[in-house]
Amino acid sequence: MVNQGSLEEHTSAITAYIGECAEDVATIKAGSKASNLPPGENKALYTSVEPPEPPESGAGEPTLREILQAVNECKDFISGLDNQLSNIKNELHSMSQLLSNTVDRTTVLEGRLSTVEDELLPLQQKITGLQKQITTKASKIDDMDNRNRRNNVRLIGLPEGIQYRDISRYISGIISLTSISPDPVHLIKTKMLGKILLFVFIIQSVKTAKVCYDRLGCFSNDYPWSWTLQRPIPRLPWSPERINTRFLLYTRDNLNTYQEISAIQNKTIEESNFKTFRKTRFIIHGFLDNGEKSWMIEMCQAMLKVEDVNCICVDWHGGSLGLYTQASNNIRVVGAEVAYFTKTLQNVFDYSPSNVHIIGHSLGAHASGEAGKNHPGIGRITGLDPAEPYFQGTPIEVRLDPSDAKLVDAIHTDGAPPLINIDFGGFGMSQTVGHLDFFPNGGQHMPGCKKSEILKFGSLDKITNVVDDMAACNHLRSYKYYTESILNPEGFMGYKASSYKAFLEGAGFPCPSNGCPMMGHFAEKYSGITLLTQKFYLNTGEDKIFSSWRYKVTVCVKGDIIVFGSMAVSLEGSGGKTQQYKIQSGSIILGTTYTAFIDANIDVGSVNKVTFVWRGDLLNIKRLGASTVTVQSGKDGVIYTFNDDAKVAAGVSQVLTRI
Repeated sequence: MVNQGSLEEHTSAITAYIGECAEDVATIKAGSKASNLPPGENKALYTSVEPPEPPESGAGEPTLREILQAVNECKDFISGLDNQLSNIKNELHSMSQLLSNTVDRTTVLEGRLSTVEDELLPLQQKITGLQKQITTKASKIDDMDNRNRRNNVRLIGLPEGIQYRDISRYISGIISLTSISPDPVHLIKTKMLGKILLFVFIIQSVKTAKVCYDRLGCFSNDYPWSWTLQRPIPRLPWSPERINTRFLLYTRDNLNTYQEISAIQNKTIEESNFKTFRKTRFIIHGFLDNGEKSWMIEMCQAMLKVEDVNCICVDWHGGSLGLYTQASNNIRVVGAEVAYFTKTLQNVFDYSPSNVHIIGHSLGAHASGEAGKNHPGIGRITGLDPAEPYFQGTPIEVRLDPSDAKLVDAIHTDGAPPLINIDFGGFGMSQTVGHLDFFPNGGQHMPGCKKSEILKFGSLDKITNVVDDMAACNHLRSYKYYTESILNPEGFMGYKASSYKAFLEGAGFPCPSNGCPMMGHFAEKYSGITLLTQKFYLNTGEDKIFSSWRYKVTVCVKGDIIVFGSMAVSLEGSGGKTQQYKIQSGSIILGTTYTAFIDANIDVGSVNKVTFVWRGDLLNIKRLGASTVTVQSGKDGVIYTFNDDAKVAAGVSQVLTRI
């Protein structure tokens, strides 16, 4: 369909052309009258079908045949133009109807728009009223005296000395993570809507800030340290003086009593038992802990049994007590203090940072990462169940990351998923943070640990006994595993697998030709370290001793056709004899082979004997035996085979010796 403008132009052109044709016809008629034909013959010429041959005309004058032909052509052309004009009129009529319908619809839409505007007007008035109320209340807040302002800041869990401005991006974060704020559930249940709006406005109005310290540099509460769903409450770290980071040195010359040394006072290092020819290992505690706790001293003492090192316990209890949200920011200063210490060792004592190993538990793991970020070239960082709240899912600037040292390894023991009544699940991260990430027992629930009663609390800042064994057993197992790994390195061998389920089904077993990494103290000996993160799994014991050695046991049974019960084996070798481990429970069918992976409590060494026993026959009339037993060691892949023809009653041991 053509538009109206083009139709009008086309019509004008047709009309003009018709006029030209009419002028041509008139000219032709006038020419015929001027000819010398006899009177009365002109009419016949126009109506005769076969006109007579006209007399010869003068030069340049048209003949009658040519005149008639021209007239007929004009008539045909005019007829065609009439048809086109009729079509154009029809299209114009259709367009007119369409335009009329459009006008009608526009009228309807204008009516609806008017109705919507009428409905929006009262809403706009309400919004204006709320804005006035907020402005008034904000004005009152600005008029508070300094003491009242500080009290209100503490109430909502914000740092002292803040100034106010509108930061709308914060609203979504604080609403999504209200359980981390100081008792927000109580606020929501007990305060009216106006007070809740005021609370949100205050949270929304916190101004980003920065503090600087001469030795350590500057610290901001801006992104990514705040204003995210993972870290909704903006806080600045406390001053170095308030945190009061201390360095407590243990060596073989002072096993039981520490020497406090300081990078600010170099003389304390010179006069101590610190020696530059030794490797130096720092241990950093976590939330609500301190550097004189027994577990840190025991870890140092275990190290000093197997190696001559400088073992330094880092005490920052001045910043680890109080609110978790504050402590999680104080670790930035702690990490900077450790980095300042290692830089002093390098600059003053010509001590290479590659000889430094920093071990951190919980928040201490991320403090270790901070140290590595502040002093590139650190040899190794070990994260012992790195803290999850305020760190899981954050950018690498905030948390422990493989880029923080030449080797970063981590032990995950409390990475349970979120529970119904809490937003953060376990205390430890499930996210990988290193080159080698170990997940003993799957990394969530450790054998021998009961459910942590502390998980019933709904606010991080209400946690007051996180270091209690009954409250955070899973979380604390990480440093217990590490300490034991110092004395029993091969008892914590990790098997590479994509998941704990895959590990239980045999993934990564046995170790490849280059061996498996040992979780804990001797992880650095692994030759398969790459730039990419690798995940390793293993099982541990329920209590000391936690170490275990993995074996694959296959049993082929003979005897009665089918028995309902269970069967177990124990292994014996150069390293001793294990307890019994269940291989099958349920139906035991003649001629069937059963396979199971067992995690023995000792390193059996070269296996030379297997004891088989089955249970389930109350009448003591059936007989069953193990015709073939194969045992494969996970450590080196060696297979031991045992055969026997005996069949025994339920509860009676069958001893198989190696072929």
